[in-house]
Amino acid sequence: TAFRELGAARAAEAAAAVLRECTDADRHRVPGGLSAREEEVLALVARGLSNAGIARALVISEKTAGHHVSHILAKLGARNRAEAAALAVRRQQPAG
Repeated sequence: TAFRELGAARAAEAAAAVLRECTDADRHRVPGGLSAREEEVLALVARGLSNAGIARALVISEKTAGHHVSHILAKLGARNRAEAAALAVRRQQPAG
């Protein structure tokens, strides 16, 4: 916005491009990785379980399951459960 207000449209476009590149490159990076419990929860999310289903499977409260799912989405940079599930499947496939 500041670049555009100054009449520097080209600089604004360049800055936006840099920001897009940084966001895309870091989008699915997991700095500290997922904890063992988060990996378990992610596997259950990938199987299509709800928070209630995850809670039953892991013998935890539904609220705790929801917290785990929220942390997983944040760490993976996923926008929703479906995207997290897709990432879980991709992570299990051999590279190549």
